[in-house]
Amino acid sequence: MSMQSNGNQTEQAIHVQGYCVHCRSHRPMNGAIQVCNRRGGRDLKGHCGVCGKSMYRLGGWDAVDAQTCASSDPANVKGRLDPGAPVNGMTSPL
Repeated sequence: MSMQSNGNQTEQAIHVQGYCVHCRSHRPMNGAIQVCNRRGGRDLKGHCGVCGKSMYRLGGWDAVDAQTCASSDPANVKGRLDPGAPVNGMTSPL
């Protein structure tokens, strides 16, 4: 994929992985765009890089950025849950 210049901004192609129902495995998503689902959340919509069928991924670009940051920096523990830590600042009633 090439870089397109748009004035002063440069758009880079971001590799997005999604689950292809037709191939039954995780595949690269081509032409991913962010869409709004009926509950107001953000999702990604694109096409499978292998078979060309349409794909859908929950989470939008924020989920892709978080996954990229977590996989590139193993010391980054943000988002990982400690089994003994309270969830959302609340303690367990037990």
